[in-house]
Amino acid sequence: MKKILTSLVLVVLLFSFATPAFADGGKVLYGEDFVLKSGEKYEGDVVLFDGKLVLEEDSHLEGDVVIFGKPAQIAGYLEGDLVVFGDDIALESTARVDGDVVTFGGKVHKAEGAIIEGEEVEIPFLGWIGGLPWASLATFEGWKGYPHLRYFDFLTSFTFGIFRFFVTLLALMAVGVLIGIFWPEQVEQVGETILKAPFASGGVGLAALILGIPVGLVLILAACLGLVVWLAIFVAVLFGFTALASLVGNRLLKALNVQEFSPIVAIIVGVVVLRLIDLVPCLGFLLSIIIYSLGLGAVILTRFGTQPYPQVIAPPAVSQE
Repeated sequence: MKKILTSLVLVVLLFSFATPAFADGGKVLYGEDFVLKSGEKYEGDVVLFDGKLVLEEDSHLEGDVVIFGKPAQIAGYLEGDLVVFGDDIALESTARVDGDVVTFGGKVHKAEGAIIEGEEVEIPFLGWIGGLPWASLATFEGWKGYPHLRYFDFLTSFTFGIFRFFVTLLALMAVGVLIGIFWPEQVEQVGETILKAPFASGGVGLAALILGIPVGLVLILAACLGLVVWLAIFVAVLFGFTALASLVGNRLLKALNVQEFSPIVAIIVGVVVLRLIDLVPCLGFLLSIIIYSLGLGAVILTRFGTQPYPQVIAPPAVSQE
């Protein structure tokens, strides 16, 4: 578990975007795959945003790997930890991983003969963030010698991805409408905070998203309270997402010269727009993180829209004596 938390701390460092690569010669790639051919060796940590990892047989990667939004296919030797957000990990029979293998919202597919020296953990925490998974490439490429099964798997993954996208869209619409009906003033307050303080909202929200994962894990081990932390973050994210959707919907409808519309219509339109952003190639996952961070941060800063931000503190009364 210590190695898992170390990998999560690495994620915190990645989101700073201050350095293009790690000091030890590691790589940070956006929208690019990282492939090690058979016989090749690479030393250093690897971070992939919307890019998959492929380690062919007899390849050797010495370092930790963190992937956002794409799968990992391992047939070689990974001397470090592997953390994947929002997709699967496929370990072929020749694969060996000396560290921990962790997925958030994905699955670990381990072939007979594959070796994991550390812990194997599947956490269904971020799976709902993903947009439209065209197919699990790790699974798609794993059906060697069985093309009919391979294409069948691709078709089923594609169909399920479309189904999941629309189900998630309808669920977010329903939740947004309910929040907009019961807490309209709070939604407006959160939206105003996003406009007035986008950097503060995004920074606080991103910190809450990242730190909520290891804090929840520690609390689960200590007192089974981790689920409460994750549930609170989940509710706050939904509330913030609704406020941002209302803001986007209002701006878009006004830009289209729509004269009269209800706040509920604005929320529905905003939800559709924000969900479509999630489908943008290469950048969709990053944009989604920004969206959820903005909403979550504004919710935290305003205490679920019950207080303005920044709070106005009245000066102390001056004695007339």
